[in-house]
Amino acid sequence: MRNAKTSDVIVVSYDSGGAFHCAAIYASDRIHALVGLEKRVTLVTSPASDLISTRNVKVIKVPSVSLKDFRFEFTTAVSNSQASLLLALFWPVALLFGSIFDLSFKVLAGAESDGRYSWSLLATPVLIALKITNPIAVVYATGGASSGPVSGVLASVFSKRKPVVEFQDPFIGQMMKLSPLASKVMLTLERFIVRHSAKVINITVRATTDMKERNQLLSHRIQHIYPGSRAFEVTNSIPDKSRFKPKFIQILHMGTLYGSRNLNLFFEALDALYVRRVDLRGAVLISNMGGVNLPELQGYLLRQDFEHLQQLPRQDAVRRAALSDILLLVQHTDNRSAETIPYKTYDYLNLDKPVLALGTSVELRQMIEHSGGFFAENSGADVVEKSLEKAIDMILSGGDIAPSKPKILLNEQISLALDFE
Repeated sequence: MRNAKTSDVIVVSYDSGGAFHCAAIYASDRIHALVGLEKRVTLVTSPASDLISTRNVKVIKVPSVSLKDFRFEFTTAVSNSQASLLLALFWPVALLFGSIFDLSFKVLAGAESDGRYSWSLLATPVLIALKITNPIAVVYATGGASSGPVSGVLASVFSKRKPVVEFQDPFIGQMMKLSPLASKVMLTLERFIVRHSAKVINITVRATTDMKERNQLLSHRIQHIYPGSRAFEVTNSIPDKSRFKPKFIQILHMGTLYGSRNLNLFFEALDALYVRRVDLRGAVLISNMGGVNLPELQGYLLRQDFEHLQQLPRQDAVRRAALSDILLLVQHTDNRSAETIPYKTYDYLNLDKPVLALGTSVELRQMIEHSGGFFAENSGADVVEKSLEKAIDMILSGGDIAPSKPKILLNEQISLALDFE
């Protein structure tokens, strides 16, 4: 059933707002798109959000029962200058019941979780009240923490209009370390979510395929939609490079480097390229905008062709990226890269800049190459060197990228997800 006449959308996401946090940015992009589609939005989120109500968006902030999560929410609200007296009065509840919840959850699950599941205990009644007062509103559960989809589904079990659920990350991922009991609970919960949703959206083909295999009788409700991201106006940030010869070929990586997501293989390939291409020595500058949580950082800083830039709010970061020649994307070398695509990929694609991606995902390779970019398996320096040289030669020749597929536009993807005509 199409929702062409539906003007009210209830967005459920534990995370929202935030200048740096990926899950919060993801949800905020969807809210921005809905407003652009002339929808009236009610957002149910956590006190950690820095969003406030506006003419088109009503924001309702609900605390978690978990002491660990509420402590995070209250501290963040204080730093945002948004800690209310009502929120402070919730401390006794969190101290009394939150400790019990955290201990019980850890015993049952065998580990701590970032799912923020205790948030559902209070978010669900709020959503039920909203559904009663506005039964035709579309419930759209999205964002990072799994508590959003859980709350959206629980509030709609007895409703004729089922929610649309979207997972930014796989609900059950290959890299999750779950006890046997936790695995059974997660599989049961996933099946419950799929059964009581109008549709369940995953943002990669691999995550969609895996979920369908786990829920074969309900696979018709599980879909894949690439999300897209908000496009920013960056025209004023981009200088006219036809008027001067840039000193460096600027290659920028946005985001935090840690673990197997590092620049070790990239620098090995670049150094090998310097040996063959003397003309590139002193002509390339690698910039990382964001944290570098690696023991190799000091070695990076000793390089003449590397600079470490401070992390910027998302819109400023995108404008800074628009000044670069090549945008670098580095994936982890483990299995998580097969079922996820970094959200900054869509920011990169919006800029119409050559993207050089290092990874193992066939899905990411197709996306990057269809956009006119370059992909290299992060299995060896020789493979990376070839793709790096092609990207640099494109810049030196003054060539433009030639996408073979149209852009992934956020507004169109939201309309597709929520069945808006």
